[in-house]
Amino acid sequence: MKKIMIGLTILSLLIWNTSAVFANSTPADPVSQLIELPASSYNKQDANSMINRIKQFQPDILARLVQNGVKIRLITGKLTDEPEYKALKGVTPRGWEGTGKTWDDIPGVGGNPVILRIGYSDTGNGHGSLNLELHETSHAIDIHVFNNISQGTEFIQLFKKEAKLLFPANAYMDSYSEEYFAESSCMFVYSLVTRNKIKRVAPLTNAFFARLYGLPASPPVHFTDLIDTYWAYDTIYKAVNEGYLSGYEDGSFKPDKEITRAEFLKMVTLALGFKPRQPMNNEVWYAPYLEFGAKEFILRDQNLSNTKWNDPITRKEMAEFCVQALKLNEGTDAMQTAINKGILQGTDKGFEPNLTSTRAQSVTIIERTLALQPTGTVTK
Repeated sequence: MKKIMIGLTILSLLIWNTSAVFANSTPADPVSQLIELPASSYNKQDANSMINRIKQFQPDILARLVQNGVKIRLITGKLTDEPEYKALKGVTPRGWEGTGKTWDDIPGVGGNPVILRIGYSDTGNGHGSLNLELHETSHAIDIHVFNNISQGTEFIQLFKKEAKLLFPANAYMDSYSEEYFAESSCMFVYSLVTRNKIKRVAPLTNAFFARLYGLPASPPVHFTDLIDTYWAYDTIYKAVNEGYLSGYEDGSFKPDKEITRAEFLKMVTLALGFKPRQPMNNEVWYAPYLEFGAKEFILRDQNLSNTKWNDPITRKEMAEFCVQALKLNEGTDAMQTAINKGILQGTDKGFEPNLTSTRAQSVTIIERTLALQPTGTVTK
């Protein structure tokens, strides 16, 4: 969206509150200082998803937004109802001429504050960006962190060379360097698939953002048997980068290989931040994880000595581990709680609690579980 910079007003400070809606956040957490949430009811799951995507930017980038007084406000209504943007009521945004649309119809803007309408993240929801929150936050990064770097000589040169290559059918992205910056930044951060597309189609742009954001120009790990069209590609690489999952010595990942109870327990405990001790000489490799699981009640209903830890884990057992790990039990059995929370989904044959799972399926379940952690997310 077009850059709009209008000062904060006293009214906005009175009706918005950030400090009360984050759990376990600290003054050092830039996200808790950036995000403003509605005082009225809103979809917390959608809001958390938006916040988690914003967290995909490097923490130091987000901290610099905070230092420069930027706020990111999540809303439920029209952006033109916000005090800073009332002057845009009835005004046609740049690039929307002839569509009959005005700023009243647009779900986000990248000024200060950045405005993001909850539930409108995906392309087609009143905007043409890959992702609303990453695109609009990228505008703020361009303006407030890098002093309008999209207008600098280096970026203008690569914009002229690569905008039409990356967005061949999008005159809006091809016409304005700041829009190209915001959308290519969005793609660079959104996923490994979209980042690899930039690397393949627009290598100068890829190198620019790798340097700007302090990230490697290529993903540091590459699995020989994992192509970027695989359904869990992004999730697997995210888990690998977070350090709780790895591949095999031959360079493969084996995404469709069954996962054992011990392997899944290891993944859960590492994902929760557990730093295991080394097993003793007479112990099995997973003994430290059993010890932690018992201590933290992840293994509340399991018999540690009799359970066949090297056998494939079932969906029901995965549900128990995840629900118990985050103390999510709602008074129903773990399987039903996991379904209610979106951790598990049914198959075409129902919920199939005794079905075993693959490595790819297991990491997807853990990522869904981690998304429910109340750390820097909405608890209001």
